[in-house]
Amino acid sequence: MDRRHRWFIALSVWAMASWLLPWLPVPKVLLPLTAAALLFVSIAWLLWMAREAGQLWSTRQAIGMGIGACLLWLGVFALRRILPVQSVLWDGLISALAGTGLLLAAMLWGTALAGLVRHANLLPPVAVVVTIVDIWTVLLGGFVQQVQQQAQQGVEIAQRVIEAASVKVPVAGAAMLPGIGLPMIGIGDLFFAAFFFALLWRFRLNHRTAYWLAVPLFFVGMVIAQLPFIPWGIPGLPFIALAVLLPNWRAFRYTSEERRALLIGGVFLIALLAVFTYAVRQAS
Repeated sequence: MDRRHRWFIALSVWAMASWLLPWLPVPKVLLPLTAAALLFVSIAWLLWMAREAGQLWSTRQAIGMGIGACLLWLGVFALRRILPVQSVLWDGLISALAGTGLLLAAMLWGTALAGLVRHANLLPPVAVVVTIVDIWTVLLGGFVQQVQQQAQQGVEIAQRVIEAASVKVPVAGAAMLPGIGLPMIGIGDLFFAAFFFALLWRFRLNHRTAYWLAVPLFFVGMVIAQLPFIPWGIPGLPFIALAVLLPNWRAFRYTSEERRALLIGGVFLIALLAVFTYAVRQAS
């Protein structure tokens, strides 16, 4: 079977699982174990698709398909308004299609953006920058943390933003327990996972080890994010960036001037985010 066919089959299976798996009855006593197993499988599934996208689709193809995925995502919401059917199965189907369109768009646009990077040495600084920004936005008063705070306070717009910018992990039996919180993967994590793996393919770096490191590391991060004493979640990009950089560290070579410039840029970025954090906290 062609690899592209396998990729689309994997995408279709994900959509079907997102729709039907929550209706699969599971004894309550087995629900935590089942949820953990499905979370691990889901992470491995999505990261595999993100990795394969970088090899299967060129920049032009990714852009064209990414536009189509965005139209699919918008069309799903239009379909909900055109056909306002009062059914939990219908709502589940709409949610599954919207989530599938969202993750498809994220992976394809991440793959397309990788076409702008022309040298392998740019990968580590980009990974460090997006990691620092992700930590700031989620944990240190950035946009994501503010939206999460408002969502927990019952602000409807903030709740819709979180739902629209996240992909729900399908959990068996979740539909039988309305109060259960489903694990969600941020759109940015899928975007940059595809971006990083596309660069690994392009520069012939070690993408296999990076994948097998990313799956357990990201799983640990997701488990930590579900703990009750973690109020705002955990940024996912540090785990993905670490998995990408560790097995490929020796492939990057910098002159002394380049290292000095990277160090100065990193210090400037941290200082700038510290100023933003202070300004946000003073305003609140």
